[in-house]
Amino acid sequence: MYEYKELYVVDFRNVKYWMEVHPIIRDALNFPDYYGCNLDALWDCLTEMVITDEPINILFLGIELIEEKFDDFAERMLETFQEAKHAYDDECAHLVHLYVQRGDQVIELP
Repeated sequence: MYEYKELYVVDFRNVKYWMEVHPIIRDALNFPDYYGCNLDALWDCLTEMVITDEPINILFLGIELIEEKFDDFAERMLETFQEAKHAYDDECAHLVHLYVQRGDQVIELP
């Protein structure tokens, strides 16, 4: 279902419209075509994705753009990623790494 990559890059730097956000997530993470383009569907796909023996590294670019344009969506989206990382009693959390690049600085999320 998911094509493994050493680094998944979710790039929001060119987002202009709300309807672009979920397709960017879907394409960057190689989610299936039936991805529902909402936070519940994001949770479902992420929790399927994190059950793995391979490390998952996800880098978010342009997060400040969606923070400015789309109210609290960026915060809720990142929370969904963090919660999915810690699903299954943290069994896979050590394999999932979430990074946000802001300017020249890259921050790893807990």
